[in-house]
Amino acid sequence: MTRVRGQVWYGLIRCCVVVPLWLLLVPAAMGGRRLLVRRHRDVPAWAAAVAVLAVWLGPAYVKVAQLASTRADVVPVGWCRALGRLREDGRPIRAGYVRRQLAEHGFGPDPLRMLGAGSVACVYLVADPGGTAPVAVKLLRPGVRTAIARDLAVLRFGARVMVRLPRARHLPILDMIGHISDAIAGQVDLVRERENLRVLRERLDPARITVPAPRPGGSVDVLVMDYLAEFSDPQRREAPRQHQRLAAESLTECVFRMLFTVGVVHCDMHPGNLRVARDGRVCVVDAGFVVTPDDVLRRQFCEFFLGLSLGNGVRCARSIVDAAVTMPASLDRDLFDAEVTDIVRRYTGLPAGEFSIASFVDELFALQRRHRIFVSAAFVVPILTLLVIEGSVRAWHPDLDFQAVAQPIVLAALVRLPHPGRMRAQAA
Repeated sequence: MTRVRGQVWYGLIRCCVVVPLWLLLVPAAMGGRRLLVRRHRDVPAWAAAVAVLAVWLGPAYVKVAQLASTRADVVPVGWCRALGRLREDGRPIRAGYVRRQLAEHGFGPDPLRMLGAGSVACVYLVADPGGTAPVAVKLLRPGVRTAIARDLAVLRFGARVMVRLPRARHLPILDMIGHISDAIAGQVDLVRERENLRVLRERLDPARITVPAPRPGGSVDVLVMDYLAEFSDPQRREAPRQHQRLAAESLTECVFRMLFTVGVVHCDMHPGNLRVARDGRVCVVDAGFVVTPDDVLRRQFCEFFLGLSLGNGVRCARSIVDAAVTMPASLDRDLFDAEVTDIVRRYTGLPAGEFSIASFVDELFALQRRHRIFVSAAFVVPILTLLVIEGSVRAWHPDLDFQAVAQPIVLAALVRLPHPGRMRAQAA
């Protein structure tokens, strides 16, 4: 207990000393120059300074900033843009540490090459002593688990302080920080990531989606998996032209199946973690940032998305209210339903090239802020996943009606998922 308390105080002192200095000096010094984030007219200088500070403070703060950038219902739009442009720390792990870890797990001392580097882990291509094909080995950075545990303790303490402030009492700060903390903690659990890979391989269609198979011989700090040759060229991120439409359909269907039927949602499907094979399959890696929504949440989001695809704004509004963690007693429900219906009516049935998920989310969250309704952080995760793939889908298949792709998957899920009334009766 004393050690944990000391770590918390260390983190607090570190933040209290550094934050004011950066917030005062960095905005004045930026003057249009680019540091770790590009300054635009729509990015407040203080937000850019906080993004730079997050990188300096360490991996937990980088992850928090990246995840906070998805909460446009709570975080101002300019701040979301600044924090969303954060770049990962691309430095390799010390060579001596890599050699020791590889040797302890039965591999040769030297990797063939580094495949990727993030703030939490690095991935190396390694010769498999028991086979002919090389394997991918993911190594946690030394000390990252301890650093993240310390930083998350500081974040939770800060959240408990913030909710006492009069202007923050109605915000779902504890819910958001709790959800973010769980997601970040899961990224340093390679045993959990191994299980995530296994589940995704079992439950997604292998003819359309390829996930690397986990190999035996890993540990809490090391994950061994198949190497997907599609990732051999780090610059080749665009789908082959003849397979772009098929890839867009496969990727969209994959996300909806994860959301509504698989129950394990990959939340980091950015272009760096995707490749399209020559036969049109979509290859997906890095299952560290994954959430597992419960049946209640999946049912709520099924109802919301079905309402969107059918143009039923009242159904969407009811789903939002059901997922709310804070809501004023004076809520004008009729006005809220009418405004949600107006947004849904304008977006229903639009193809991918015309339907901007970012614009839809901005309007929906602005409406929630006006009515002071804030949904659970877990309800936002599906929207985050769709936002991440939106750019690829729109580029590959602008005419794709992803609402039509979702409808049969959602309807099948609603048949299987228990009704909320039945779940409440069982709980009672």
